[in-house]
Amino acid sequence: MTALAVALARIESNGRPVDETLPLTSAICSQRRCESRAYLEWCRRFHEPVRYQRKQWEKFFVCQALHERGLLGEGRRGIAFGVGLESLPSLFASMDCEILATDQPPADAKRSGWSKSGFEYAPSLTALNELGLCDKERFSKLVRWRDVDMRNIPSDLKNADFCWSCCALEHLGSIEAGLRFIEHSVDCLRQGGVAVHTLEFNLDSNDATITEGGTVLFRRRDIEGLVTRLEANGHHVEPVDWDSGDALLDNYVDVPPYHADCHLRLKIAGYRCTSLGLIIVRGRHAAAD
Repeated sequence: MTALAVALARIESNGRPVDETLPLTSAICSQRRCESRAYLEWCRRFHEPVRYQRKQWEKFFVCQALHERGLLGEGRRGIAFGVGLESLPSLFASMDCEILATDQPPADAKRSGWSKSGFEYAPSLTALNELGLCDKERFSKLVRWRDVDMRNIPSDLKNADFCWSCCALEHLGSIEAGLRFIEHSVDCLRQGGVAVHTLEFNLDSNDATITEGGTVLFRRRDIEGLVTRLEANGHHVEPVDWDSGDALLDNYVDVPPYHADCHLRLKIAGYRCTSLGLIIVRGRHAAAD
């Protein structure tokens, strides 16, 4: 057994420590942030075992951010961008939210290779309810599908209570394209609506990074610049907690083939990366469209 496996087994045998640092603010994924009663409860609702897994943390982050702001319930309307095969549309429909699930058009997915992977692009709307988180009749009533290019959001997507994306915007071709998407996603909300987005964050450098290509890595300065732009337009961004953690699994960098249960950090093109979540509230005094 590896030293990591021994250490992880020790963590599990002692029980997960409980961090109750809530409500959420914008933040970097870390071991501590996977250790709260709220995290355990959302994993139960996902029908998933609790794991130290950044993709699981991203789902928790979206759910908890919306829950804390009273946006998950009957009559609420949400938009999922770059939805892939996420289970969140199904989960939110089970809570009586109306959800518009969107992803790139099939021809674009085929051209880019996303549809070939088998787990990153939904072959049908019903695939989003594969885990059965929502009964079929309710899912059919409350969840709709629309082809949407995140680089060109249709102008008729308006007045949603919330929207979200989970590590999709780093695949839009450049850092600037990802930042513009976040700004434009806020335009889809009613005043006071909430956008929650997660993205690939470069832990190693605030200078050298991947700025263009199939996967880009955002730096702290990119996020700080985005916050300035959003606030200049009258929106509110929950302050970013830049603490990336110093626990055991915060210092473990996973490499392919990735570990299903210990995957908070990974290397992309030599850079240590993880997920960062942003919470944005559309300003009540933002400029009208």
